[in-house]
Amino acid sequence: MHTYVVLAYKESEYLEECIKSVLNQKYPSKVVVATSTPNEFIQNIVRKYSLEIIVNPNPGRGIGYDFDFAVSCGKTKLATVAHQDDIYDYEYSDLIVKAYKKNQDSLIVFSDYYEIREEGKVYSNTNLKIKRILLFPLRSRFLASTKFGKRLSLRFGNAISCPAVTFDKDNINTNDIFKCDFVCDVD
Repeated sequence: MHTYVVLAYKESEYLEECIKSVLNQKYPSKVVVATSTPNEFIQNIVRKYSLEIIVNPNPGRGIGYDFDFAVSCGKTKLATVAHQDDIYDYEYSDLIVKAYKKNQDSLIVFSDYYEIREEGKVYSNTNLKIKRILLFPLRSRFLASTKFGKRLSLRFGNAISCPAVTFDKDNINTNDIFKCDFVCDVD
């Protein structure tokens, strides 16, 4: 029911840790690697973990197109685009699938998150507090199901962390999720 699509770019020092985290999940998700920059570094890691690599046939168009391509590479109904420098906790996909099963007409399912800094996991700072306040209306099932509630949460910016989002490929147009003509904030 769930696939992690690891979006690999060039030679990231964090790619292998990301792959280890998505392979080590309580819920047995499928894992594939998508890239617009195929190279020996990525190939070696993909071979090491016996994963499928899917190369974008239209590279160089921009990050929004890369994200749309990655979602389309999901092998199941639910797809999470795992950025190469993200690490997922052991229960992430299990909790996401359970949340989805409670509301199967969702376009996306997303979670809270923490940041990883030199000092370790950071669960609270000014940035995270502001994002949680912005997302507060979506904690209400009633508001979350209305256009008003959704727009209320987005009124001052998008506080949803892109790597914490899982897309329902049956309920969303996977060819046009991200605003590809934007230079930044495509999500």
